[in-house]
Amino acid sequence: MDDRPLAQANQAFKDGDWQTAVQRYEAIYQTRPSAKINHLLARSLMSLGDAAYAFEVVLQAPDSYLSDADHFQFLMTVVLENDQLLMANQIAATVTNSAMKQAANQQINMAEQHHRQQVGFQAAYQAFYQLATESIAGQRERYERGKQLPLKEWLTATQHLLVDPFVTPIIRVTLLQDLQKLRFDKPVRFQWLIGEPREIVPSQLTDFDEQPTVRQVQERLLETLSRRGTDPGLLVALLEGEMVNLTLLYPFIDDVVTSPERWVAAASQSLDGPSKTPGRPKAEDESMTAWRQKLAALTQAMQS
Repeated sequence: MDDRPLAQANQAFKDGDWQTAVQRYEAIYQTRPSAKINHLLARSLMSLGDAAYAFEVVLQAPDSYLSDADHFQFLMTVVLENDQLLMANQIAATVTNSAMKQAANQQINMAEQHHRQQVGFQAAYQAFYQLATESIAGQRERYERGKQLPLKEWLTATQHLLVDPFVTPIIRVTLLQDLQKLRFDKPVRFQWLIGEPREIVPSQLTDFDEQPTVRQVQERLLETLSRRGTDPGLLVALLEGEMVNLTLLYPFIDDVVTSPERWVAAASQSLDGPSKTPGRPKAEDESMTAWRQKLAALTQAMQS
């Protein structure tokens, strides 16, 4: 292994030649990615004034910045420099070290105070609060911009949006997941796909990716499609489509997907025709088929 490129990058870093340091660390990172090079590249980018690219870099290895106070403070600086106030609060919520958490909250409070003093603050808050007045594409855009709001205002608007029937379901679910990432431990009302709003404590929810049913559906669908020899591109598209379906059902996935095996069988019908699997009442299959039709209509509307 030739260590000269790393030595040259380190020398440029030491000399404050940030442009050269970025170029050399970037080349090394592309061929030999590591947490150490990620950190050096991100710090070089921040020194060069490219906070947006530094943000992209740190997000490739965010957990590596949680090991000590210095790296953690740098991570928070990069996130806040990019006005990602919601993400900063979510990161701070996961930290167990009390001194690091306190320092992070101080950084966040200063950033939020500065944000509230900006000319367009009230307009941005109102735009997020009134997200439902937009088209589906407009709602997505306002959702993303809402991440730049201070936590107090974001929470006020979010609790309103969670029960607004005119907010597209995928955004309501995503907002609920954002609250879960914040470890928000107070009850909120959430409008699911059917019925009246339900009361939920976000901090008590299981992460979507950790839901046993989600994992079982992923594994069974991948196994079924791979065994059939499905084209890799189509396989990825079908897996992504199923993850969207399950996301729309969150956090009550198990109320609908009562059998991951039969859910996957229903999902694969479009490729190999109807599947007849004995052992369960027909009514259960009909219920899941009806739900799949409902989800298909929702996803089609989201793409329009």
